[in-house]
Order: sequence, then C-alpha cells, then structure tokens
Amino acid sequence: MKMEVSAPTTTAGLDPAVKMSTANNTSTVMSTADQQWALEEVTVKQYIASSMPDSIFNRIKNGGTAKAIWELLTKYHQVRLCMVTVDLHTKMQSMHCSEKDNVRVHFKKLTDMYEQLLSMGTTLQDDKYTSIIFGTLPDSYNPLVSAMTATCNCTSLLIETGSSSTLRPGLVDPVS
Repeated sequence: MKMEVSAPTTTAGLDPAVKMSTANNTSTVMSTADQQWALEEVTVKQYIASSMPDSIFNRIKNGGTAKAIWELLTKYHQVRLCMVTVDLHTKMQSMHCSEKDNVRVHFKKLTDMYEQLLSMGTTLQDDKYTSIIFGTLPDSYNPLVSAMTATCNCTSLLIETGSSSTLRPGLVDPVS
C-alpha cells in the first residue's frame, strides 16, 4: 500500500502565519514561502510514490525528504541496471545458433540485445561484439569465420604499415 500524504491542494486556504510544533514544544511561525515549500515537498513525494510499483516504493519510502527518496530510488535503479546489464551480456554470450536455426533471426536477436545494452549506457567494443557473433554461429560457419578473421588481420596490418594507399582512401601513395 502506498504512503498516503494529506496536504491541501492549493495554497489559497493556508494562513500566512501557521504555528508549527517543534521537537522541544516551542512554536515557530511558518511563512507563506515555507508553506509553499512544504506543499511542493508533499506533492513531489506523492508524484514519486504514484509513479512506481509498491514493491519498489516500500524499499525507499522512509527516505524523509523528496530529495532523499529520489536519491534512494536512483541508487536502487543503478544497482538494478548493473544486474540487468550483466544478465543481458551473459545471455548474448551464451546464445548459440544451431545448424537448423535461421542465422538472420539469430543476428536479429543479437542486434536487439546489443541495442538494449547501448540504451542502458553500456558500450560493447566492436571486437568483443564480433567475438560474440562469431562464437554463437553454427560450426559450419567456422571456415568462413577463419577466412574473415585472417583477412581482417591482413588488412589491419597493411593499414598500420601504410603499404597500400587503396586501403585508406585519400592517402597519397609514397612511391609515386
């Protein structure tokens, strides 16, 4: 059950000099600005409470101020995001496309998971993503993967040494 917060819905009925009791039973005068702040604090707490499931709210409801509740909510979701990210990454690595499966569908699933990771702020380097893709392909793709890997390594070597201007557009051939 969500926290019930009772507060006036407008400031029109509030007295500019409301007396509030403090811990030592002395009374203080609450200004209109303080009343407005208290009303907005209650409103923000109510918005936060109404925007989440009870299971999450029950974990953070004792935060005190709206700011403290928001910080607890942020911390909860950061921890949860980390767990979801690790789980999604593990699922990607453990996938396998069998010989009977459609490789395009398999690639689509991997791409969807990759995009989910990106949307959560996790960047997967190209070489790691490539490694995951190659590792999940059926065994019949091993010769193709080997050829692609070898070609990639040769191309990278040529680019690093500058032996071919055709591999790097706009590079002037040092021989001519």
